[in-house]
Amino acid sequence: MDVFLETDYKQALKKRLKELSSTGKRTTLKSAARALRLQYTYLSRVLNSPDMHLGEDPVFSFCEWLGFLPEESSYVMHLRALATTSQPNRRAQLTKQLNAVRQAKRVQAELQEFKTSRYFEDATYLFNPFSVLVHVALGIERYCKDPRLLGKLLGLSEEEIGAIIRNLIKLDFVEAEDPFQPQSVRNGAFHYGADHPFMRVHQQLLRSLCGTVLFRVPDERKKCFMRTFSTDAATFEKIRSQFQVFLTEVDHLLSEAKAETGVYQMNFELFRWSN
Repeated sequence: MDVFLETDYKQALKKRLKELSSTGKRTTLKSAARALRLQYTYLSRVLNSPDMHLGEDPVFSFCEWLGFLPEESSYVMHLRALATTSQPNRRAQLTKQLNAVRQAKRVQAELQEFKTSRYFEDATYLFNPFSVLVHVALGIERYCKDPRLLGKLLGLSEEEIGAIIRNLIKLDFVEAEDPFQPQSVRNGAFHYGADHPFMRVHQQLLRSLCGTVLFRVPDERKKCFMRTFSTDAATFEKIRSQFQVFLTEVDHLLSEAKAETGVYQMNFELFRWSN
């Protein structure tokens, strides 16, 4: 039950009571009357009569007994005030306040729904390393014109390629009505930062895929380097600094290059084995 959708405080109280009863909890109108120290017949009559109202204290106590959160209780109390006031100015003010709360809650719910959906789409993208490959490959004209060509290149079925592109469309990385007829592709800088909760898993999955593919790539089409060494902290920092210089130069080269021939992969890790 979303109490912020209610416009009548009595309906809000009765719905929450019914909701709790349906969960197996022993919450009935009679038990509520005992807790509020009211006669059951009186409480029932008030809740079902448009001309009778509970006082502020009983409504507040009823909200507490029903387990409303403070913000929910405040909303119900505002509904009760609106139902009982006879002053036009106060009625207008209360109506404005209630509408503002409803609007804020609606925006919050929509934002939460968007975030939940976005996280699912992010996970679909990052937990499937082929998503990155398809995304980058679509920046090449021949694959953008016919994404089915990626099937043979990556060992994916047409259904798998279609599913990946449909998720790219949801993420706004690809603009298309038909996943096999992309109109435009947004690549550029990789948009996920190191602090994204899925990045570590994504990196491990992509490294694992790269390791598998490397065994099949001929020596003339790859350059592999691995070195285990001992040195001092100052030299380690110099190497790391040079690595950053190299990455900056790579970014510069890529920014001026055209995506015409193929998809490439470059991995480089530098770390300390010991503390």
